[in-house]
Amino acid sequence: MTSLLVERLRQVEQDPSLKQKDRCTQSTVFYRLRPIMIKNHITVTRRHITSRIKNICEEKLGKKREELGIIAADRAQLFFRGRWYDVGLDELPSLVKMGTDLLVIEKEGVAEVLSPFAEKMGIALLNTRGFLTEYAAMLSSLSKQQGCNVAILTDFDVSGLLLAKKVPDIYRIGIDIDTLEYLRLDSGEVEEEYTPDNNHIKPLEEIAVLECDDDLDEYLNFVSHKRIEIDSVLAKVGSNRFWDFLVSRLNETFPTRNYNRAITIPKHVLPTVLEELIELTAEKVASFLKPEYEKITKELAQIYGFFTVDIKQKEEEIVKRLKDKIESDKDLTCTAFGVICSQIY
Repeated sequence: MTSLLVERLRQVEQDPSLKQKDRCTQSTVFYRLRPIMIKNHITVTRRHITSRIKNICEEKLGKKREELGIIAADRAQLFFRGRWYDVGLDELPSLVKMGTDLLVIEKEGVAEVLSPFAEKMGIALLNTRGFLTEYAAMLSSLSKQQGCNVAILTDFDVSGLLLAKKVPDIYRIGIDIDTLEYLRLDSGEVEEEYTPDNNHIKPLEEIAVLECDDDLDEYLNFVSHKRIEIDSVLAKVGSNRFWDFLVSRLNETFPTRNYNRAITIPKHVLPTVLEELIELTAEKVASFLKPEYEKITKELAQIYGFFTVDIKQKEEEIVKRLKDKIESDKDLTCTAFGVICSQIY
């Protein structure tokens, strides 16, 4: 596989546009490698191959996987001020600027429940859908570097604890025994017995020993046979009370926050008279262009085959066509402007 990635790097260095034109997922790498493995009677799972790509790129090639045009296909979602955003490599530069605080949430559905509260406070919610994707982890780390208060909320079970340990520099806000004490709940009201995943509990036991983590050791005594899910606590106390708990913990852990990450200050504002002028101008222009607009609409409705240019370029051509139309009639433009000014003044 290393030789395949070396060749990919060589190709990208010769033609950097391949990172866009021939962008591929980790599974694509597997399927390109598959004929070679079949020919040489090599039996290796796709999971094994895809799990090694990132390390080979960084350790042997000295490059980030994305520098070879290879992306992770997993997707988390970020909620901020009424909108949901997919979390991918291309979106990271804009998403890291969102939210005074970023709350990473393990359970799918919980972010949706809390979104009305977060929207009012400028807090961003990161829905990991049950596992911390690579880009979600990158977003959390980069947001923290840029002054965002970052915390993570997981179930109180081995999977949730292990998820939080993957981002050790991020504050874990709950669920735990302290959560129950704050909400005045008895563990018997929300706990349930379960069989933990051995692939998750063993790494946690090792971490507890290596880091001499007494809290984790105490947690393991509980989660080795019982768990408390976020949904269980939510169902018991309601979303309002649960949100109050989260805000209290965030405020306690992060006393200050940068509201420039949530509030947009306009670089300019227009006087009301100018806003009215613009609105009236737009109405006059729309009325004049209506026949041309309808003509273009009919043209686009019956296109044989495909355009030979990309859609963005076609849109630019349409804008120029409409602009040429309005600018070609100087008398109408001047008359319309005069009428508009007279209505205002």
